[in-house]
Amino acid sequence: MNRKSLILAVVGVALLVITGLCALTAFGTFAWFRQNEGFNQAFVSWNTRGTVTEQRTFDIESSAKLSINTESGDIEVKAGDTDQVEVELVKTAWRADEDEAEAAASELTIDVVETQNGLELTFETPPQNGPFMFEAHHLDSIDFIVTVPAEIEVQLETRDGDIDLNGTTGFAALISYFGDVSVQNLTGSLKVDDRNGNITLVGIEGENIGVTTSFGKVEAEDIIGNDVSLNSENGNLTIENVTAKDKFEIESRFGDIDIVDLTAGPVSLTTDNGNVTLEDSQIDGALEITSQFGNFEVIHVDADSYTLSSRNGGITLQGAHGELTLDSDFGDIEITDAYNATLDIFARNGAVEFTGELDPEAEHIIEGEFGDFTITIPSTSSFDIALETEFGDIQTDFQITVSGEINEGKITGELNDGGPLLKVFTRNGNITISELIVEE
Repeated sequence: MNRKSLILAVVGVALLVITGLCALTAFGTFAWFRQNEGFNQAFVSWNTRGTVTEQRTFDIESSAKLSINTESGDIEVKAGDTDQVEVELVKTAWRADEDEAEAAASELTIDVVETQNGLELTFETPPQNGPFMFEAHHLDSIDFIVTVPAEIEVQLETRDGDIDLNGTTGFAALISYFGDVSVQNLTGSLKVDDRNGNITLVGIEGENIGVTTSFGKVEAEDIIGNDVSLNSENGNLTIENVTAKDKFEIESRFGDIDIVDLTAGPVSLTTDNGNVTLEDSQIDGALEITSQFGNFEVIHVDADSYTLSSRNGGITLQGAHGELTLDSDFGDIEITDAYNATLDIFARNGAVEFTGELDPEAEHIIEGEFGDFTITIPSTSSFDIALETEFGDIQTDFQITVSGEINEGKITGELNDGGPLLKVFTRNGNITISELIVEE
């Protein structure tokens, strides 16, 4: 036998040995599953649900605290005409058939801890040796449906499930990792932290209201509080008929902010990427809006002052008065129906249009780099005026008493009888000063 034939023979024998070992391993594994009743668990899907309901009742002081913590399941808490905590547990398990699923559901239990301060109910999902090949399986869970005395304080937390709270009057702290949170008819301070889910608030009255969601939208309606703070990392915020007696703050990294009928002290709205709309609102203090990418619309909002800053987006302001500090790097600025306004405007790349009445006792500055500026004011306006454009034309409907040298692209003088300074400068663009026609 030559050397080449010998090598082939050795390789063939080795392959036969390896194949035999694999066959023995497979057969042994199969036999082990059969002997330990694991075969069905490995290869049969748990797609049948079994549900069992259990009722529990606990005595509790109305001023005490109820804490519910579940790894898997919804939590529903509502105030009722009761002096006890009435709990309905909806236990759900998934197995290969209905009888097996119901039996497994019956074995699910909660931990109960009764203290001087209140009641703690906890559910931890038990280990499940379910099917691990070919198909994922459902987690066993317990839903809590609870009726409580209205005055009770609640702390509710679920890792995988929704939270619904209705009608209580004590402090409420709610946490959900994967699920929606809904709060209705609450009288008391509220704190909500929802990692992945939507938050809905309706009919809330409390001293402090703080809401945060990492991924989800926030909807709030008919809210009254001292300090109100709403935060969504990724999602829209829709607000209607909200009163914040002291302070109102909203922050969103990716999402639009829409607000109608807000009554508040100082207001701060911040979004990194999203549009902001604020309408028909009364603000007892300063309004501040900041966005990196997004347009602003502020319509019929009464505030002490307006500070609006957008890096990439337009600004629309209607019916404003007082100090208007507006800043846009890329976007147009449009102000209409203004009265007794003081202007401090910078538009790096965009047009500026102002229509309304300027504060006759204040100085006004409008500056930019690239864009046309149009200022429309009443014919009776009186200001010292300084208009300048490096590349563009200047036009005016007013008689201006020019002072100093007359240069192309620059006018300095008095508008009517003169007064505080009205300065308009753009490096590249036209400047137009027009008379406002007032309809009688």
